Amino acid sequence: MPVQEKVAVTGPGTLIIGESASGLDFASQVSNCIVNSSVKAGKNLNMLDGSVAQGKPVYTRKLTAVAVQNLTLKGLVGYLTAHEGEFAKIQFIPNKIDGGKFEGTVRLDGPDVGGDVGEADTTKVELEFIDYKFTPATKVNGLEP
Repeated sequence: MPVQEKVAVTGPGTLIIGESASGLDFASQVSNCIVNSSVKAGKNLNMLDGSVAQGKPVYTRKLTAVAVQNLTLKGLVGYLTAHEGEFAKIQFIPNKIDGGKFEGTVRLDGPDVGGDVGEADTTKVELEFIDYKFTPATKVNGLEP
């Protein structure tokens, strides 16, 4: 069976912090949003009988975004700074038409702030997932795969 050749596009999407219905959607303040994955191999154990017990890999994920530096409580940078150290639900939908989503709980960490004088400033935001769930997309750019 051939592999699909359709390529997904990021946007228009959503980035909601808080419960889905009452959370704040910061998508209009974000120009780049990625779920980063990493894996660390588990430690193998050599057993007395000569066999090896395979260690379980550990997967971690974090959401990174580039956001405008809106320092109000309705701005992503201001919200994260005001709620630093708290845990919150998050939902990232890269493309609303396709339906795929990444959701879970993240620790809110305030990002770096500032930049070049006279320039519109953006900042990189990094939020580590405490728990994580992926829902696959049902479409690619609005088309059935």
